[in-house]
Amino acid sequence: MMHRAGIEYSYEMAWDYYKKPWSEVKQDVIFNRLPLLIIDYKTEIWQSNTISRYIAKITDNMPSNQEMATYADAIFESAHDLFFPLNPTVNVFVGENHLKHKKNLIDDILPKACNNFEKLLHKYEGNFFLGDQVFYCDFNVYHHLSLALLLEKKVLDNYPKLNQFMIDFENLDGIKNYLESRA
Repeated sequence: MMHRAGIEYSYEMAWDYYKKPWSEVKQDVIFNRLPLLIIDYKTEIWQSNTISRYIAKITDNMPSNQEMATYADAIFESAHDLFFPLNPTVNVFVGENHLKHKKNLIDDILPKACNNFEKLLHKYEGNFFLGDQVFYCDFNVYHHLSLALLLEKKVLDNYPKLNQFMIDFENLDGIKNYLESRA
């Protein structure tokens, strides 16, 4: 969101920011966990969803209408429900544990989630969840579906609106060059 909005920021690993290993820094970080957003080198904000909502506000990715903001938040949180087991399956689990979780995701969890997201994309006319304008919920859904696609390239084959959503999102100003810079 910040890249798309043209807001400069630095993304640093904890050991680079604090100049010592995470194992030595962890006890000094609030709740001993990451991610952590540090604003102007003084204000620390923790919890990934709180960080996302803060960034959504400063990048104008939060609906101004309270009802729509709440609706966007429900979509955002529904995508976040996929964080576990999706993130550890893609980034942590190995061997039989990875295969077991991958199968559960592909056979059960992802089809249910994709059915619901597909329905939500039909609610408003446009390419995104609240119509033609992109909001922070779109970023979260995109993130989790892109992880799902790492597990199974055909996971969205039965969901034409979700497929189009992914294409449209990747072609947004600022997103395309961001994704290309990460390749």
